[in-house]
Amino acid sequence: FDAPDLGIDFHGNISLEKDHNLDVMGSWRLAGYGFHPSKGTFSAGGPIESIDVNVALNDPSDIRVVGVIKDLFDNPTWIADLDARNVNIEDWILHCPPIILKKVHGDMSGDFGHYRGLVIADGYWGVADKLHLRSDIDGDVSGIAFKSLRLDRNDTSAVATNASISWQKLFSWEADLDFSNFVLSMFFPDLDASVSSSFHSVGDVTEKGLEASFALKTMEGRYTDYLWSASGNIGLTEERIFSSDLTITSGSVGGKALVRYFDFSWADKLSWKTDLDLYQFDPGFIHPEITGKVSGRIKSVLTWEGDLPLGSLDIADLSGELRGSELLGAGSIAIDGSALSSSGLELFL
Repeated sequence: FDAPDLGIDFHGNISLEKDHNLDVMGSWRLAGYGFHPSKGTFSAGGPIESIDVNVALNDPSDIRVVGVIKDLFDNPTWIADLDARNVNIEDWILHCPPIILKKVHGDMSGDFGHYRGLVIADGYWGVADKLHLRSDIDGDVSGIAFKSLRLDRNDTSAVATNASISWQKLFSWEADLDFSNFVLSMFFPDLDASVSSSFHSVGDVTEKGLEASFALKTMEGRYTDYLWSASGNIGLTEERIFSSDLTITSGSVGGKALVRYFDFSWADKLSWKTDLDLYQFDPGFIHPEITGKVSGRIKSVLTWEGDLPLGSLDIADLSGELRGSELLGAGSIAIDGSALSSSGLELFL
């Protein structure tokens, strides 16, 4: 059998006696259905009512499935053990990031259009090593629903509920996520910081790139000895991160920053647009050497015209204290290419 997205080549024997014993082996290939071109082998043997089956994915990964198919002609179902080693998900599933599964085991069951079971895996993603995953999955050819999903690394954990991925379009996901003590030094070795958060995320990989949203239910973090929390909504694409509803609270003094709007883009050169109100906010959130209590409104814009920067910084009603000194200020600074100008900016410390 040979079709554009699927091919099967097999040979063997089937007994015409009562039990109709089967003995076949062959190869298969798959292209499409959300997967990179894949190929493997299979064998099947035994009575037609209970067939022992071995299926292997040989390229682009090494995955083995050993199981039994029951009631092939009446109500076909199957149970199987899945084992894999050194699988790069990026090489197998379209539009997935490079996630390496060093070892995988699954206790699976299903029919010819559906599968379910418990999967346990160890692996790494980028610099995030020693990852241990445990998930109860329910899937078909268009995607996977995760009845439960837990990811652990040392003292860090991530739990997903109401989670699903789909490749009906290109690749998309939706999940409620809880991170506990997520240590940022995993990705930034010199950064002494951790984050715990609960949020809802929806995302799509489209022909134009990544589009994702994160609705923060709770977010708390630590930067050196400084505590902070945040709530609101964040949007993300491959070229920008943005929000029009974000509140950041500085835990040490109870102040907050109300982010009316921010948009950071790295499509070409780094550019941004921000508008925020500060209420007794401790900027130690940004750097521990500049702690204090600051109130006021700050607006800033940076764009580019060719290689020339265009931007402004506007400060209104700035007050409070910084590193133990009184702070007052207002005014603006503008940059236009190589020229820097100020319209009455005054800062007093």
